[in-house]
Amino acid sequence: MKRPADEIHPIEFVARVGYGARGVVYILLGAFTAMAALELRSRTVGAEGALRAFVEWPLGTLWLGALAAGLAGFVVWRLLQAVLDADRRGSKPKDLLFRTGQGFSALLYAGLAWSAVQAIDGVGDLREGGGQAPAAALLELPLGETLLLVAAAVTAGAAAGNLFKAASRRFGHELACTQAVRTWAVPVGRAGYAARGLVFGGLALILAEIGLDLVSAQEGTVARTLQEVERLPFGSALLLATGVALAAFGLFGLVEARFRRIEAPEEVGG
Repeated sequence: MKRPADEIHPIEFVARVGYGARGVVYILLGAFTAMAALELRSRTVGAEGALRAFVEWPLGTLWLGALAAGLAGFVVWRLLQAVLDADRRGSKPKDLLFRTGQGFSALLYAGLAWSAVQAIDGVGDLREGGGQAPAAALLELPLGETLLLVAAAVTAGAAAGNLFKAASRRFGHELACTQAVRTWAVPVGRAGYAARGLVFGGLALILAEIGLDLVSAQEGTVARTLQEVERLPFGSALLLATGVALAAFGLFGLVEARFRRIEAPEEVGG
């Protein structure tokens, strides 16, 4: 039975909340990165560090809990995209590769949601880098070096995918919005995708170096990647631009939460 036009499918609701939660994470990450570039913070942080900063804010635990729930919803949506082809991409090799990337994304955001839960429970250290780094944990598994190299390859693929999106602007067709909104939303999204592509590219390089035993496993984080940006010539300016662009991706995430075309897979269509 067809749903009324004003009734939202539960899966669509979960997806939109998820896009919004991801947007908030990137806005925070971009803001903290820009603050580090302006020397308003002593160091850069990754996404986990940005989330854990919530604990120190008024009603921070409540906000962090809501964000963890939203990220969990995004994980569900990513899995539906990967497994049930929620975006109706198809089963050609390039489509299967793209869907594999969405599955990998689900794992990353599941880890981020779990970090938020740990911070609520007081398990997570408020400082970035507290506890065992994910790369170090992966390295302890059987064939850990090989797994890290695979992770580096997948991350490099994600970097290429983000840079391709920034160049193509095709993602604008996924928005069911007016031309006036699309006019400013697409350039904002392009800046965000470009920044994500560059950061993911740097992270892939660090993961590969860890897998080849060239650097410490404790260094395989987004925070470490951003620190490397700051060490480049004109590093502070580059870091500031990166922070602004990452926040732009977060803003685009909020646009997606409102305007992205989302259809529940038929298998869960109800």
